[in-house]
Amino acid sequence: MKKIKITFWVIVVVLLILVGFQNKEYFLESRILKIDLMIVEYETPDLASWVYFLSSFLFGAVIMYIFNFFERFKLKKSIKGLNNLIVERDKMLDGLRKEFDSLRAETIPSIEEGPGDIPEKELAENESAAGV
Repeated sequence: MKKIKITFWVIVVVLLILVGFQNKEYFLESRILKIDLMIVEYETPDLASWVYFLSSFLFGAVIMYIFNFFERFKLKKSIKGLNNLIVERDKMLDGLRKEFDSLRAETIPSIEEGPGDIPEKELAENESAAGV
């Protein structure tokens, strides 16, 4: 996947360079940008078109960074809460495993116990129930 991304971005950059060289006259041509707000009128100095393209791109990148900054902050907070939940659940799971092991140890007789350890009364009851 990483190689596909690198290949994609190399193709995009090559295409942008190709468009730039094929339209060099347009991008090097100087232009004046006028803004009329009915109250204030502003006119930029004579700048090349590529400066406007670059400044528009950078302005958009800054705006997207600001929006993504708040989104990343929310996601980091969510991740921190979920990691805390995982730690709590792991502690609860460990406690349940310990409780299960202790209950299992109480109910299962050990291997060392043999039929000689069972009281004779229980042995007689078991034999009579089995029909022996």
